[in-house]
Amino acid sequence: MKNFKFNLFSKLFMFSTLLGTIVVIIFNYKESHFLTYCMALPIVLIPFLLKKTVFCLNDIDTLIYNVFTFFAYFLGCVVSLYNVTWWYDLLMHFVSGFVMGYVAMFILRKLKMYDCKNNLFNFIYCLFFTIGAAGMWEIGEYVVDLIIGTNLQHNLDTGVVDTMQDLICGTISGFIFSLIYLLKINLKKSAK
Repeated sequence: MKNFKFNLFSKLFMFSTLLGTIVVIIFNYKESHFLTYCMALPIVLIPFLLKKTVFCLNDIDTLIYNVFTFFAYFLGCVVSLYNVTWWYDLLMHFVSGFVMGYVAMFILRKLKMYDCKNNLFNFIYCLFFTIGAAGMWEIGEYVVDLIIGTNLQHNLDTGVVDTMQDLICGTISGFIFSLIYLLKINLKKSAK
């Protein structure tokens, strides 16, 4: 019965996101939101796409995903609460920290790397995963601003271009370092 309620609420939020997006397209279409509208279906399908993978979501995970998607994507982007209500963006970024922490622990458990005896590692991993996710989100917003010409980051008002370029360069170099490290470890394993 409990899982049935989770599943029911999850589907309610999922259908609300899809149907709400269709209603907004019909009654309040904005050309500048075209890509936002196009993302509704892929975003809602993510839990279904993960079903056949190691990262299959259970009913509670799917509910958390669909609730967050409804509030962050549908209300924030489609209904434009980010533009209408000054505090909504801050609230969603704050909530996303909890969601990303949950995702970090989810990944550790699914990859069987969670160690209840090493809480310091779990803490550090969760913290840096969350910080990294927030940084990648901001980089994504910046790139969308550059490509589409939007102003998600209010860079026209605040001049965050230098900060974003610094974040991007640091992220790229960190990725390259990690890739080189991974290749080096794999070469050492192959040589043994």
